[in-house]
Amino acid sequence: MNAAAPVSPANALTPELARWVIEGLHTPVLVLGPAAAAEQPLCWNPAFLRLTGFSAEGFAAAPDAWLSRPEALSAALRASEADAAEHRGLVVEGQDALRQPVRWRLRATALGGGAGDPSGWLLECARAEGVAARQRGLIRDDAVSGMLDRGWFVEFCRHQVAGARRHDRRLAVMVFEVEAFDAYVDTYGRNAANNCLRLVAHGIASCLRRTTDLVARVGDSTFAALAEDMPVEAVAAHLARIEAAVAALGIHNPRAPGARYVQVTAGACAGVPAVAEDIEDWLAAARQAAGAGGQRVIVTPVSRRSTG
Repeated sequence: MNAAAPVSPANALTPELARWVIEGLHTPVLVLGPAAAAEQPLCWNPAFLRLTGFSAEGFAAAPDAWLSRPEALSAALRASEADAAEHRGLVVEGQDALRQPVRWRLRATALGGGAGDPSGWLLECARAEGVAARQRGLIRDDAVSGMLDRGWFVEFCRHQVAGARRHDRRLAVMVFEVEAFDAYVDTYGRNAANNCLRLVAHGIASCLRRTTDLVARVGDSTFAALAEDMPVEAVAAHLARIEAAVAALGIHNPRAPGARYVQVTAGACAGVPAVAEDIEDWLAAARQAAGAGGQRVIVTPVSRRSTG
């Protein structure tokens, strides 16, 4: 049987083929058309959406939303094209899904075509460290715990829920209630209580391993965490590990029930988000599970459950 005639790279570069190739990559990637149309990505992968915080639907509707000045990227790519340079490092100004400033460090690789005439570009994306640190300062605005605040956490989770629904990806939203916190405040005062919350927050955060996992303070003595790609059957064990990590901090609370140390009770909502399900449903279900003392993990869908 004769082999199929080779197809020229320029003709082979289609959105369908490019999407198939990059879909499974863990590196955040976009594929662009020629430099003249660089502000219109042909396709992108889930890792890029997770990095930027955009939902697939939102990014498809405005694919240039991640760039502050799309023409600057076009000009930079034209310069690379003129130099016939591949694997060129570019830095452009942009923004994430919450319109926070980001300086993107891009590794641009020409695709197809001859020297000086690429048919497209592959961009590998990362934030420049200096701007990333500045951005973390902008978004972690809960002054007490040093973690995300509730509003930012909910907004970010909504983007992640949309992407998880589209790509059939599992999420887990976990809620942690500090036990007998009012008694701690009465005993030691508000300043000591705030320091206690900071220690608990970092105890929770220390158990999260992926860069996309987040911790937020969502109530006076309540924290929430988001974890991606976690099997439902593993969530209960993860909750137990975090509870143990907080207890191991050894924060003394003489009026705590049972052990005389600060502890948290945990609950979670986990699975692939159902259609029209909102992150508020998940937070309410996880909080209910944390206070129920029975079922620790509620599996989606939760929209029709009584979430209190």
